[in-house]
Amino acid sequence: MKNTTTTNVVAKPRKEWKEYGISCSDLWVNGQETKQQVIMRNGKFVTFASDLYRVLPNEDVLKIGDKVAKKAKASLYSPTRLNGRGSRNWYSDNTEYGKHVFTNNEGTQIVANYMFPDKLDVTGGKDFVQFGFMLRNGYDKKTAFSVSPMTVRMACDNIMYHVASTKLVQGLEERTGPYQGLTELERTEVLKRQDQKIKDARKSFNELGVRKLHFKTLTLDFVEETVENIRKGADGVLKRYQQMVDMKMSQRQAELIAKNMPKAVMKDIPYIHVNKNKLTGEVTYKLGERKNPESGKLEDATQWNTFNDITNSLTFAQKRSFNQNMGAYHVLDRVLVNTIR
Repeated sequence: MKNTTTTNVVAKPRKEWKEYGISCSDLWVNGQETKQQVIMRNGKFVTFASDLYRVLPNEDVLKIGDKVAKKAKASLYSPTRLNGRGSRNWYSDNTEYGKHVFTNNEGTQIVANYMFPDKLDVTGGKDFVQFGFMLRNGYDKKTAFSVSPMTVRMACDNIMYHVASTKLVQGLEERTGPYQGLTELERTEVLKRQDQKIKDARKSFNELGVRKLHFKTLTLDFVEETVENIRKGADGVLKRYQQMVDMKMSQRQAELIAKNMPKAVMKDIPYIHVNKNKLTGEVTYKLGERKNPESGKLEDATQWNTFNDITNSLTFAQKRSFNQNMGAYHVLDRVLVNTIR
């Protein structure tokens, strides 16, 4: 007769948010503590995590966001998905959190959108941009809490999330997608000639947002303080946009965009040519002229026009994952807005 070994696994309740359907339980195996916990939502498994991981429910983050938004006279921003311009499905249409909130399919990660009343005519030709902030959070261990600047170009409802313009205040940098490891960009001659303009515009913009990992020091007071402070950087963001209007795209920027953006985005940017040698397999990139959608004439591709073409592709993306799209915003922010010194 074969000997059998019985493994006894016990989940001891750790903390529960009954109103949200979220619970955490410490795992014990054969009477020994594992220093691991299991996170559940509405009776379904979410993830395993160490006992150091602190769950911050999305609902609690949203309560603080809504409170601070009201104090700052900011509105809940519901993106264009109900006005007949086509559905966007890189996020879930699950509106249990509110229409101003994007979620992943599981509902464990959120991006909440808030808009301040401030707006700026970037080009002087009634091309208005409105400034706001977004809150990002999750309790599935795949994303830290963060608050970052966001803008909406009012003419077309293109959204921009400045997710690269954040400062990690504790621990290792989060990794939620393949784009988080983008290295420092090389300075080209084009950028060198405009270096002082770039430095001036970035003074109040660099590291504007904050990311914080889910440990004990992540408190609701911290969330409130962070959200209240981010508005101070609005002038830096909008000034940077004005700089981009007259700045031509560089070959290096075009190459980095082509290498790091999803292929679906590149189909919408035909003036960045990607050529592959059939014999050697070598891939080359060339920045061409952009066709003006109104006049039909060819023109130099500026940072501002390219930025708007890409945000349009990202905002109204189809058949793309939540984290892939957020990763693409990270690339765009690093390459064009946070133009590296």
